[in-house]
Amino acid sequence: GKDDLLQTGLESLDRIIRGLAPSDLCLLGGAASMGKTSVGVDIARRVAATGKTVGFASLEMDPKQLFNRIAASQSQVPYELARAADAMSEDQFRSWVEASKNAADNLKIHIFPRHIRDIAAIHAAAKSLQVRHGLDLLIVDYAQLCRAPGREFRERMVNVSIGLKTM
Repeated sequence: GKDDLLQTGLESLDRIIRGLAPSDLCLLGGAASMGKTSVGVDIARRVAATGKTVGFASLEMDPKQLFNRIAASQSQVPYELARAADAMSEDQFRSWVEASKNAADNLKIHIFPRHIRDIAAIHAAAKSLQVRHGLDLLIVDYAQLCRAPGREFRERMVNVSIGLKTM
């Protein structure tokens, strides 16, 4: 039933997909710079805010950048400002600092090191996290940068999708 599904915390998305089941693979697609990473970060933050454990494999951003995105999402301070603290108002800065502290202390979001770039390494990191802390949601940002066998892009993406689904 609906109680078995993990809610993303984004009401409009949850109305459409009804939530995520443990075996679901959900791919978010869109043009460059349309906010896919921001949506992934927001889902991670919202799910972790319910006490769930989230693994986040970012193949594009280092953990510090990703943490800044999480704090920006939590504080509702635009990420562009979080990258330049001197551009924030005093209230925005205070909000961002408080959100950073809250995220670090209370959110169970485990950001995988950037060298984890292929399906086998992501799977090993996710299994390790699951054994140590449990794992309710795994986000991979972004699939096109995953290393996978195949000569052509399409073949590599098929192998990435199969690998993620198998995981």
